[in-house]
Amino acid sequence: MSQNISALVAKNFNIKKASKGLEAGKHRVFVSFKIDNTGKVTTVKTRAPSPALEKEAARVIKKLPKMTPGQQKGKNVGVLYSLPITFEIEDKKKN
Repeated sequence: MSQNISALVAKNFNIKKASKGLEAGKHRVFVSFKIDNTGKVTTVKTRAPSPALEKEAARVIKKLPKMTPGQQKGKNVGVLYSLPITFEIEDKKKN
């Protein structure tokens, strides 16, 4: 599941759009969300160096399809999930 989520994020995260105004180097966005007892993604929270990055990360996470919810003692339960998104902006002066 983790690999599928990471693949969806890598495919849909628009770094160019979200990283305007950021300096060259590595940047990290922290995203947490809940997969509720019906399998829907809810309660998306983000922490990033800029509001644009937070907005883009939330947009991508909200694209996740409905999932199989977690189970405990035979009952569906919500599951919290954290995902760091790391990317690098190249120095335009080097090119």
